[in-house]
Amino acid sequence: MPLLQVNNLSVQLQTQRGPALAVRDVSFSLERGQTLGLIGESGCGKSITALSLMGFLPESSVVSGSIRFDQQELVGRDDAGLRQLRGNRIGMIFQEPMTAL
Repeated sequence: MPLLQVNNLSVQLQTQRGPALAVRDVSFSLERGQTLGLIGESGCGKSITALSLMGFLPESSVVSGSIRFDQQELVGRDDAGLRQLRGNRIGMIFQEPMTAL
């Protein structure tokens, strides 16, 4: 059973020009002890994908699909439930690790 399973993740953000689909149908899985790297051009959705795993998207975002961490669904989970996982069970090192650590 994968530690992290992402299925058909899509994220829509509200912009000044209207809604923008920032992530479209992303799926991947990660077994315990594995490492996964997200690579791509600037603006392709890497950071939005990672932020969605942590529940750090703006409140106006619309997330669809499934994010399961250790068999727990994260999409639609309230902030209190996500806080129980953040830092203790799941974390993120931001793009500039020397200033983040």
